[in-house]
Amino acid sequence: MSPLQKIFYPILLILLLALTSCGSQKEISWTTDDYKVKSAFLQEYVSGTEGGRGKVILSIEVELLNLEPKSMDSLEYKGAMYPINIESFILNFNLRKGREIVDADPMLSATKAAIYCHEGEKVQKFLVDPIVIKEPIFLP
Repeated sequence: MSPLQKIFYPILLILLLALTSCGSQKEISWTTDDYKVKSAFLQEYVSGTEGGRGKVILSIEVELLNLEPKSMDSLEYKGAMYPINIESFILNFNLRKGREIVDADPMLSATKAAIYCHEGEKVQKFLVDPIVIKEPIFLP
């Protein structure tokens, strides 16, 4: 390897690392411009059969505040992310199907969640607060 290559390759590597790390960091800001939460509740359904799987549903009803809102794409709740696959004003999430995340927002809790909206490189989220925790429903 020539002396020029010994200098060029490390500089190129450092430059590439710097460019990729800058591009992957997105600024996240809180917003109240596009949506308002009308209601949010958590409901657990307990199976009545031994070994049967129950489910835990988080239901959120949102109201549109802007004629051209940003698209909702995911929900963060209790250290997990849940995709939003449909555009609807009533969102239902099966909390047994979330994906754990490492950098959970410390502002969120059992009664607070965040819905994320992406627009290009810009990421915004709005607070879902409060989440009412209902009594469990015991299935037969």
